[in-house]
Amino acid sequence: MKVLKYLFLFILVIIVGAAVYFSLQDGSYYITEKKVIKALQR
Repeated sequence: MKVLKYLFLFILVIIVGAAVYFSLQDGSYYITEKKVIKALQR
């Protein structure tokens, strides 16, 4: 039972840490799209 309690606390700390990490991000991101078109040579 003691191991289960420590495992639960460990998972809780991981979740809280991830929430703090993602909340401190600036929230901006960049999306780029690239397309290659095969052209005919004459």
